[in-house]
Amino acid sequence: MNKTKEQIYEELKVNTAEWKKRGIEWFSAGEISNRFGISRTIVSQYLNEMIREKRLVKTENRPVAFLDREILEQMYPGRQIKEVIKKEDLKDGELGEKKNCFDKVIGADGSISYMVDQCKAAVVYPPNGLPVLLTGPTGCGKSYMVKVLYEYLKQEKLIPADAKLVTLNCSEYANNPELLTANLFGYKKGAFTGAYEDTTGLIQEADQGVLFLDEIHSLPDKCQEKLFVFLDKGEFYRFGDNTKVCHASVKMMFATSEDPSIVLLKTLLRRIPVIINLPSLEERSIEEKEQIILMTIRNEEERIHRKIRIGRQVFNALMSFRFEGNIGQLKDCIRLGCSNAYMKRQGEIIDIRLLDMPDYIVREAGKHFDDTRIEVEMLDIDKIRNTKEQKYVLHLYDEILEEYGVYYEEGREFRDCIEQLQEKIGTYYDYLVYQKQYVNTRIELLEEIVNDVLKRMETRYGLKRDMNKERLVVRFLCDYTQRFSTFRQWEQEKMEVIRKCTEAFRINCPIEHEIAVDITKQIGKRMEINLGEFNKILILLHVCAVQQKGDRNNIFGVILCHGYATATSMKDAVNKLLGSYVFEAIDMPLDIPTAEIGTRLGKLLERESTYRDAIFLVDMGSLEEIYQYVKEQYRGNIAIINGVTTRLALEVGSNILEKQELKTIAENASMHNISTYKVFENKEREDVLLFINESDIHAAKSMMELFQNSITQNLKLRFIPVDYYMLVLKKQAAQIFKDYNVVAVIGSPDPQIDGLPFIPIEEIIEGSAKSEINKILSKYITASELDKFNLAILKNFSLQNVIEKITILNVKIVLDDVERALESFQKIWKIVIPNKILIGLYVHICYLIERLVKKTPINTYADLGKFEEEQARFISVVKSCFSDVERRYSVEIPVSEIAYIWDYINLIEKI
Repeated sequence: MNKTKEQIYEELKVNTAEWKKRGIEWFSAGEISNRFGISRTIVSQYLNEMIREKRLVKTENRPVAFLDREILEQMYPGRQIKEVIKKEDLKDGELGEKKNCFDKVIGADGSISYMVDQCKAAVVYPPNGLPVLLTGPTGCGKSYMVKVLYEYLKQEKLIPADAKLVTLNCSEYANNPELLTANLFGYKKGAFTGAYEDTTGLIQEADQGVLFLDEIHSLPDKCQEKLFVFLDKGEFYRFGDNTKVCHASVKMMFATSEDPSIVLLKTLLRRIPVIINLPSLEERSIEEKEQIILMTIRNEEERIHRKIRIGRQVFNALMSFRFEGNIGQLKDCIRLGCSNAYMKRQGEIIDIRLLDMPDYIVREAGKHFDDTRIEVEMLDIDKIRNTKEQKYVLHLYDEILEEYGVYYEEGREFRDCIEQLQEKIGTYYDYLVYQKQYVNTRIELLEEIVNDVLKRMETRYGLKRDMNKERLVVRFLCDYTQRFSTFRQWEQEKMEVIRKCTEAFRINCPIEHEIAVDITKQIGKRMEINLGEFNKILILLHVCAVQQKGDRNNIFGVILCHGYATATSMKDAVNKLLGSYVFEAIDMPLDIPTAEIGTRLGKLLERESTYRDAIFLVDMGSLEEIYQYVKEQYRGNIAIINGVTTRLALEVGSNILEKQELKTIAENASMHNISTYKVFENKEREDVLLFINESDIHAAKSMMELFQNSITQNLKLRFIPVDYYMLVLKKQAAQIFKDYNVVAVIGSPDPQIDGLPFIPIEEIIEGSAKSEINKILSKYITASELDKFNLAILKNFSLQNVIEKITILNVKIVLDDVERALESFQKIWKIVIPNKILIGLYVHICYLIERLVKKTPINTYADLGKFEEEQARFISVVKSCFSDVERRYSVEIPVSEIAYIWDYINLIEKI
């Protein structure tokens, strides 16, 4: 038992009932991490384990809070507490859903969810519900649905607790219509031979309850006529008595396996407004069929009080056989197998083997016999995929997305994010290998498809191959096809964050993203199924895992040749020899006009716009003419080299991998080969506004978003967040200055780059930066749009808005804490801090607290030792004034961070 994990659980359990008093943020992973002094990653691992163990539930909004399930069930009795809850429901007292009897109906949240909703709507309709007719083939579950609806009516108190469900199978009286009528409506003494006394019928017996007429197509016309009178008025006459009117309040339900428009009177059919067609077993999803098999076996276990196992071949045959009698025939088949196995039992466990099953199942198993298995394999039904297991897998998927969410919130390096995601997916792979029992007979077909597609990717992109990892791809695709409907529903709910995650891959790993998109598309085509967006992430992680680690290329290469597949063949050969995806290819017919070449190239360059430069290797043609058609689509520098051969492409590709400069590569190619070249330098670099922050790039991005939200139209000015320390270190030598025309920097503190305007964030908050910002933006937007911007920025850049954007902490509390500390400091230090510097200190110190809480303080400062020696009193005063802050957040402000506060105080003299 993990001691720390249990301590976390006990703390959450004790405090869940007081979540209002504590504040919901108190239950977040970040806050727990701070209280226990352990990393957030470890805390998240423990919390997600306890979610899977059904001990905790979590909120869906960020920051995610974790609460004890058992305590919530006590607080909200009679409610079904889901694993993910909404904070609003928690606050409104509407947590979870009422437990209802439809939870046991397989497919109620899947293929028959609409039918279930229709049934529920019909039976609750005032004053007495609407008559319901269930149609569908024999054995599809019509009678079972009626029983569940009857339980639902009692559960919702729509009928008395002692109300009856009365069932009549009309086909049993097909040859005796008078007896059917008499049983249904009752009869008067002497109405027919043997009628010795007045007798109530089934309608009267079902009064206040439910009357179910099965196989209603066997109901004679006269009986149907009497029935629709009862449906209209709630009145009827007993058989043999046309004088005394009887009354009953009954909810009517009907079922037929025939076409109701043919077998029922139109007058009766008009009085049944709700007609619901239930699907056959074959129309159900694979996962629902599997659940029905497992449920039937579990029911038999409960009936005979014995553990039941089933042979793999039996299970496969049950899954693949087409049951004409639908669910009814499937259940009978399994019960027969259980009965035969019970007779042969040798211990406490009942093993259902192939010869215990009916002949048609034995024949079906022969079609899929696996002669590679030496021993008979018995499956434990608790280990075969079920609903519990399904939720476990969706939890693993949630954790993968949560890991991306942590990356996004904390602004970590994307390579670190990929490593964490691959750790998370490793848990899923462990499950696929060690826990999942496969019953899908098509797994070999999937292996062939994946192998063939990845072989093509190897040729096309130089994709590395790893057979062990590829087997895992096969297994998660197999798992996906078996859970298709559930996974698609989950994916739709998570689509926003999934798309953000794939977009992050597209930006940070464009080559891997392109390969994964191609793989996903090709496998989906071959499988005739839409693999969806989340599978793209899993395949992306596979591609990242097998590809060589290292920096991506700065130069995008394209081979253009006339003739059928000439360029493609050369590209495939060169990429394979280089062991890396360096070149794309465009094959050109001999008579193709240069304009069309330019159009195709332009589309390709738009797709690969993240590369700094591009090289075109062409067999012939005017270099200048080709450039004219692509210069508008591509802002980078372009080199075009004539006379392409495999040897030349290999040399150029090697130079690209060696990160040589564009012009050097072109010169070398011309020197060593019979070729000419032309380098076109793009002088019109895109204008950009940079955003920085001393804390991290995520904070810089948050500031950028506030700025962007203040502008209502598209600009020919790009906004880019960059790393503050990189900018301070490299200054104008940073790559950003080579790629773009930087017009200004916004943020804090000043990176001190000569000749580049800098606008401090505190001046935007204070309002004194208006004229300088207007001067920059006036080149890109109209005067009226500038007025709108000035109004919006006043609203968006309030101190509270800015702090809310940069911190996970409670903004009101942290601002109050900082205010008290700075007031105390000004009294002790006997100064009045000007408003502009005061705002800058508010922002800086809020960042500081955030860094300390996340355990990422700034530990470096120029001449730190000298500062510590000369400013001992300042350090002491700051420590004293901020002691309450240190206690509240369980942190200690290091001297290096105090030194940066000193820099702000020093600015007072410069004003």
